[in-house]
Amino acid sequence: MAEYEPWEQKIMADNWERDQQPKEPSQPDDRKRFFGVGFTGTREGMTSEQCSAFYQVISELPEFEIEFHHGDCIGADDNAADIFDDWRHEPGEGELRIVCHPPIDATHRAWNKRADETRKPKTHFARNRDIVDESEMLIACPQYMGPITKDTKGGTAYTVNYARKQKKRIVIIRPDGSIETV
Repeated sequence: MAEYEPWEQKIMADNWERDQQPKEPSQPDDRKRFFGVGFTGTREGMTSEQCSAFYQVISELPEFEIEFHHGDCIGADDNAADIFDDWRHEPGEGELRIVCHPPIDATHRAWNKRADETRKPKTHFARNRDIVDESEMLIACPQYMGPITKDTKGGTAYTVNYARKQKKRIVIIRPDGSIETV
């Protein structure tokens, strides 16, 4: 075994102690924390009752820093982004951001210009999972009045079911404007 001078032993002991301490991040995460609100809906768009109910739901959100995530498809995504953008410009609102999660297949893409950030395009299901994963709650506007079960087909149902698995708060706004919290 090698012999070390006392000063070398002190440096090694100090280094060992330092290495046992919890590591500070090399660069602090200074990004602002937002309350994530995800959205899913149909390409057919929202009914006027759904639009009114959606406005009511976002107006009642208690957080002042909100990040709104949508899939940038024609129809309900585009409707919701426009309503959210109009709402965020009203006096007295806090910092509100719009994040767009576009699909790879641009056939039904809305190309909504109101986004503060646009993520890399992904498949519909992958980007829907990202929307849920980056949100604390999901607002869904289906085109039907019936229940959304694990057997219900379509992207809106897929996203709601994924949000259920992730134990997210879910608000469903039916075509008649009725609001259901899951």
